[in-house]
Amino acid sequence: MITWMQKHRKYLVPTIWISTIAFVGAGFVGWGAYDYGSKKRDTVALVGEKEISLNELQNTYSKLFAYYNQMFGGKLTQEKAGELHLQSIALEKLTNEALLLNYASELGITALDQEVMDEYTSIKAFQENGIFNKEKYENILRAQGIDKKAFEKELEKSVILKKMQAILKLPATRLEEEASFAATSLSDHLLIKKITQSLESITLDEAEVKKAWQASQNDYMSPISYTLETIKVPSEGIAVDDAKIKAFYDEKRYKFKDSDGKILPFEKAKDAVCKAAQLKSAKTAILKKYLAFKKGEIKADKEIVVDESNAPFSFELLKDAKEGSYLKAIALKDGYMTVRIKAINTPKPLSFEAAKAQVEAKLRQQKAVALLEKNAQKEATDLKDAKDIGFVSINEYSKIKTLNPQIASQFLRHVFSKQEKQGYFIAGNEAIVYNIKDQKLFDGEKFQQEQNQTAQRATTLKSQVIERGLLKELKKKYSVQTFIKEG
Repeated sequence: MITWMQKHRKYLVPTIWISTIAFVGAGFVGWGAYDYGSKKRDTVALVGEKEISLNELQNTYSKLFAYYNQMFGGKLTQEKAGELHLQSIALEKLTNEALLLNYASELGITALDQEVMDEYTSIKAFQENGIFNKEKYENILRAQGIDKKAFEKELEKSVILKKMQAILKLPATRLEEEASFAATSLSDHLLIKKITQSLESITLDEAEVKKAWQASQNDYMSPISYTLETIKVPSEGIAVDDAKIKAFYDEKRYKFKDSDGKILPFEKAKDAVCKAAQLKSAKTAILKKYLAFKKGEIKADKEIVVDESNAPFSFELLKDAKEGSYLKAIALKDGYMTVRIKAINTPKPLSFEAAKAQVEAKLRQQKAVALLEKNAQKEATDLKDAKDIGFVSINEYSKIKTLNPQIASQFLRHVFSKQEKQGYFIAGNEAIVYNIKDQKLFDGEKFQQEQNQTAQRATTLKSQVIERGLLKELKKKYSVQTFIKEG
């Protein structure tokens, strides 16, 4: 009989902080208008005896913005930064640093002049052929508009924070290393079987479909739609002579390139240039019509009702539009359009006939899952014809060849979150039924092979846990006053 110790550990995801060391040329990225309640206009927070300045917040925000912008492939917008709460993250980071600096002062931990000098002389931007150049250092700071004393003050803080982090970095004990390794190396010997339930085999009668619709009519709503009065100027057919086409090419030739990125000669680009010139003329024409339309001098050509499924242009353009407002020059594939929002049609419950297909699909899926669960429960207690995938840990989803990686990963997370030695996992119209044949709680041989990496991970995790605990206590010890509020 196997002694089951199926208490699978959940992973701790360490918080990754951006480096605290100041860097040259940190551009400011703003985030909006704010009201300040402090006596000092440039102080955004007071933590114990340490002030956090607006400039520090701006620089920290800029670094965070640059970091996340790189992660987003250079496409991070201010709106997205707001959704990510970058300003709050920046302020929290500076607050935590200030807490540690207060505590360092109390402990008598300081930065020596030589230590600060070592910091800035080691920055490659200030070196010539690997040797610190004082003149270059001062010129770069001056060119960037950075005060030398303020810069070195930031480096002083950085030295103190490094010392604090060194104090908090306690080596992990052997037991902690083993516990950390066990959390990631725990493995189960799995037998699995995939069973499916066809949606087509589920029969429904109209009475039960109508009953389901009546019980949840508000789940089946029409999409939001807009009644638009429109004027369109198609680009095709607009006359542009060769002189205009050539002039357009001369001005915009960089836009007409071949597959190798080389600018096409005029004759090869002529057709594309002609279409682009026609579109330009269409835009000029639609802007004139827009002004006349808005003044009431001309009427709309056509009235249409559009929703997200049939809009002839990006539906996003209408999301913030108000009834009675105008959109002046909307680009289409074949021209331009100007519109007036005549009415915004809010979603309404669909009639039974309109909602019937959606109700049937949902009901059929519910019935299929119920049948699938019933069959999976029965199969799990007497698993036959199962595939033996051997020992597998929570991250070794690639060993399960019969499942796609995403489903395999979800399945293993499910298995390792349960204490029972048998069960099932539902994924769409499939169920993965499993039995745990055996379990390895600790692989001593593998631990020896990976001890160095494990020791580093365990030490890092231990330091983070200690730092979080210390910061929690420091928030009780030192007052934290924030004077910045989003306006």
